[in-house]
Amino acid sequence: MSDPKRQQQPIFPGPCPIDPELGIPVCPPPTEIDIIKVKKVFNECMHSQVEEVVIDVDKFICKITTQAQEVECLSATASNVNCQVLDQNIVRVTFDLEVCTSIPLDTGGFEIVCETREISKTFRIDRAGENGLNVQCHVFPTCLFCFISRRDKCMCIFDNFVEEAFQNLPDNEVKRNFLNLYNQYSPLIAQIIRVRPDLSLKAYKLFSKYSPLIQYCINENYGHDMQIKEENIVKIVPFIEELKNEIKRANLDKTPEGDNLVALFNQFTELNRYEGQSLASLLKNNNVTHQINGKVGTTSQNSIQCIKPIGVKEVTCCVGVLILIKVDSEVQLLIPTYGYPAPPPECGEFLGECPTDFTPEWPPYPPQTGFGGGGTSGCKECK
Repeated sequence: MSDPKRQQQPIFPGPCPIDPELGIPVCPPPTEIDIIKVKKVFNECMHSQVEEVVIDVDKFICKITTQAQEVECLSATASNVNCQVLDQNIVRVTFDLEVCTSIPLDTGGFEIVCETREISKTFRIDRAGENGLNVQCHVFPTCLFCFISRRDKCMCIFDNFVEEAFQNLPDNEVKRNFLNLYNQYSPLIAQIIRVRPDLSLKAYKLFSKYSPLIQYCINENYGHDMQIKEENIVKIVPFIEELKNEIKRANLDKTPEGDNLVALFNQFTELNRYEGQSLASLLKNNNVTHQINGKVGTTSQNSIQCIKPIGVKEVTCCVGVLILIKVDSEVQLLIPTYGYPAPPPECGEFLGECPTDFTPEWPPYPPQTGFGGGGTSGCKECK
């Protein structure tokens, strides 16, 4: 039998002490019977499966992922988890599963791409829907791995994007002039992007953001105007400067098209002078689109969209999903206890990164070595 004196010692949370005679953990007998309020689980079940989530990689990112061999799964998260009792003992679990992957770029760094899928599963569990009982659902996703599931030739994408953005706009002079601008200068810009494929991605992102502005300039019933703000300036101006530098580096500014394109870019390098004004008004007042010569025609085979690298087109991620379903209710239970716990140990106060104590060396004076006082190293005659 255990020593009664040991039972009088304070009881702390943790494993039961090892009985020295028995060599096994032995907990002291409880001293009270208390009532506690808890959630009691009346039934539960679990379900595990692997979801294949296919991420369609942005068609412009694929142009600068030709060297990518492996991709990494960054995260898998479940949100908007919903538990619905359809009928007695029938439960439907729905949730959004978001998976993010990291794709290495030819230009260095990584591009993070995410995909969200809505998942719906139906299960049978006894006592679900019973009066007084609640159903709780918990979803725990784990990303197992991701892999490149498809590569493709990224071709004719700028043409398609321009066509989709402006095909429904009524024909007028501004629209024709814009298409003239695109058709006249896209072969020149294509030569730059072959050397700097990262600029293709920047061009796509800028064109995606500002295509509503161009639509508005063509016809005010479409798209919308934008105000010149700092966030616009820091994106547009550096991109234009990069294009200008590449044109000059390749001596393309010596050609009439290159010289005209640099002059056109120069109109946008001082956007900070127009901060707070309308971008549409700036374009119209400068008559940008009316400076382009030539007729509307089909896009040259040397234009931006006809670069055909084999890049990452699709990534598949395998995600393990654990679903727990519990049928519970809040109840009161009688349980044996040890009463209230003993006081916990004192918390160590954190006063800062510097130490609180300082013990200086004493005395804080130079050593007396070499002092004259009759020693051999006293005063000497100056010569």
